Amino acid sequence: MKKNLIRFGIPLLVTIAIALLFFRDISLGEIWTNMQKISLGYFLLFAFLTILGTLLRAYRYYILLS
Repeated sequence: MKKNLIRFGIPLLVTIAIALLFFRDISLGEIWTNMQKISLGYFLLFAFLTILGTLLRAYRYYILLS
């Protein structure tokens, strides 16, 4: 139990702290306004390419481990 806390809890807390440090001067309203400006076509293309890249990496490791 204590080992899991060290392995996952501490890195999670460090990640949250760094994210809060980087984004402390940006409001959630500003983020939401900019997210609404994203073209749906570009978003869908991004999502497709992200999933395709993940599948290709998985297939590559499947071949390497076979």
